[in-house]
Amino acid sequence: FINHWWGTPFCETLQMLRYHAQKRNLDEETPYWMCTFANNQHDLEKLNVSDWRETPFVRAMMSSTCVGTIMLMDKAATPFCRTWCTWENFISTTDGREKVPPLMLDIGAVIKAGTQRAVEWKFRANTEDIPALLMDDGTGNLDDHVAEDVI
Repeated sequence: FINHWWGTPFCETLQMLRYHAQKRNLDEETPYWMCTFANNQHDLEKLNVSDWRETPFVRAMMSSTCVGTIMLMDKAATPFCRTWCTWENFISTTDGREKVPPLMLDIGAVIKAGTQRAVEWKFRANTEDIPALLMDDGTGNLDDHVAEDVI
């Protein structure tokens, strides 16, 4: 399941998803659910439900085939300011944790090579954008990963 806001440049979205798939060892046939493509944006009647558990978003996250949520960050971390994104994270970390196995929550971003200081990495001295990822280890703990090059 992809948690995102529509203002993230699509090329960065693809870069983060490619890196996520690589680090999670997903094959090319592994689907990601993205509301932009999964919901008919001209007919949002399916969102007009009295029980939030019946929304397409929750049904997708709670489906037996969904194993996790990837939250895609822009440079301003806008999804943390968006109610819908925060709600999807809430579902992932509450109801999603009740699934067997529990739903994982990963966080992806595109950062400038050489500017990341949280862990020791070897970067080329330039300003290329490279993907970074905080990956849920299945217990709710996050492991950090940073690509060594553009994906």
